[in-house]
Amino acid sequence: RRHQKVVEEAPCPVMTPDLRARMGAAAVAAASAVGYRGAGTVEFLLDGEGRFHFLEMNTRLQVEHPVTEMVTGFDLVAWQIRIAMGEPLPVTQDEVHLNGHAIEVRLYAEDAARDFLPVTGKVALWSPAEGPGIRIDAGIAPGQEISPFYDPMLAKLIAWGETRDIARRRLSAALQRTAVLGLTTNAAFLDAILHAPAFAAGQATTAFVAQTWPDGFSMPAPDSRELAAGAALILQQAMQDALAASPMTDDSLCGFASDGGLPVPLDLAEGGRVHELHALASGATGWTVSGPDWRHEVRLDAPGSGWRALTVDGRGLSIAAVPDGSGGMHLQMGTQALSLVRHRPWETSAGEAGSGRIVAPMPGLVVSLAVAAGDRVEAGQIVAVLEAMKMQHQLRAAIAGEIGALPVGAGDQVAAGTLIATITEDAG
Repeated sequence: RRHQKVVEEAPCPVMTPDLRARMGAAAVAAASAVGYRGAGTVEFLLDGEGRFHFLEMNTRLQVEHPVTEMVTGFDLVAWQIRIAMGEPLPVTQDEVHLNGHAIEVRLYAEDAARDFLPVTGKVALWSPAEGPGIRIDAGIAPGQEISPFYDPMLAKLIAWGETRDIARRRLSAALQRTAVLGLTTNAAFLDAILHAPAFAAGQATTAFVAQTWPDGFSMPAPDSRELAAGAALILQQAMQDALAASPMTDDSLCGFASDGGLPVPLDLAEGGRVHELHALASGATGWTVSGPDWRHEVRLDAPGSGWRALTVDGRGLSIAAVPDGSGGMHLQMGTQALSLVRHRPWETSAGEAGSGRIVAPMPGLVVSLAVAAGDRVEAGQIVAVLEAMKMQHQLRAAIAGEIGALPVGAGDQVAAGTLIATITEDAG
């Protein structure tokens, strides 16, 4: 996506022995021509006629080197160090044999549903998957702030299998068992790639993403089971917080319940939507949660953060959850992550409601302003360019009108929500 790799694999599903030999010879010739000695990666583009074309050479190992390590059993990082120390390689080319298949995905802090816009935030939960054939290289920890100043990659997930299909399915399962909460990631997008027919058949090209999602990738709205589970977890956490804060708490009184109960109104907001729910306590660990046209019985395990075991209508469910610190909850089921917050209309600000205000969607650097005060713009016209996490993002006018205030200039570093420009809408 955005002309940058997010999935890599070895061996290439369309590679033949003859093509591998010719590519390898070309790579060696390129390195030899400049007297290069060291670890390096030569990249080629393969066209539909089977012809390959030199793209570039990187004088280092690349992000995707783990897939080569997984299918060869070699430690390329150790080899790189040995070469730098003047030592010879421990094997010859004839001793390199491929075993099985490996696929890697890059887990990014970005919003795939918003044209892969990088995001910032604090990691509330990081729980990587484990298991046979799974390798995860990561550089994040709970509590870590993800800033706009570096590449947004959080981790690499790699799966090995005896066949490509086994590796693909194993990687999908690992994605669904890896929880990152507190900020948006591309996990659901990566899982969708693994299940796309063209990718599953080994026929993905550089145009794969645009062809598979011509209107852009979109996240499905949470289903009623997810909302019910989230509501129950939020209410359970609220009860725990109330008990912990009360000076009158007596252990002998905990667990007491009367035969009757009153439904608790609970409005939850996520993704610009507000869900009007009601919940009724059902025993010490359960809630009956209802929406406009559905109802679910939820049973919870002991309170806590991380992977939780609960049941919805008697069916077991594994869900990652962590409180957001303000009465809401970050949740993940499979690769579907969402943040539910208690919707309190009286706390909602209307200051940003006007469509004539262009604000920074995330922290970044104002690269350029395409307009000046007094200029007339059409809806959709570029007003400014913002750079964040090594990507440039075009900020466009939502309405036609005249540019008013321009409180920032090119070269300014801005925070998320900073006013970039105002537009006075055309009369009539």
